Amino acid sequence: MRNFLIATFLLTLFSCNTQSQKSKGEGTTKTEIISFFNSMANHQSDSALIQLLKSNRYMNLSDSSVVNIRNQFKNINHQSGIYKGSKLLKQKSVGENDLEAFIYFVKYERNYYRFTFIFYNNGDVSRLYKFYFDDNIVAELEESLKFYN
Repeated sequence: MRNFLIATFLLTLFSCNTQSQKSKGEGTTKTEIISFFNSMANHQSDSALIQLLKSNRYMNLSDSSVVNIRNQFKNINHQSGIYKGSKLLKQKSVGENDLEAFIYFVKYERNYYRFTFIFYNNGDVSRLYKFYFDDNIVAELEESLKFYN
């Protein structure tokens, strides 16, 4: 297994809007993820990531952390070959979907990754809060198989 690859992208987003915005309804988080993976399936990985990040209007695409994650995402897509599909491993939420996490197993031609999407709902709209990916899922699987006294 090649060296541990992790890209962490953290956004702290607390909307101070006084007007109510119901521009996105319930289920939007899943819709954004489905759209992301559909673009991936159409060999548009950079576009998929940009659209995901743009789903949060507070996202600055020229911010150094965003540029860093885009570069790392381009690298894994280039090095890992063709995107082969994804499967939802786990979904968790806090409160009434105030904070939602979706963890996917993502397959490529030569490698696999775990993609984690976290969305924050401020009461009016859900927005991307955190997105990261890593290839450490096998180490965790191996660790879970160990016997402990």
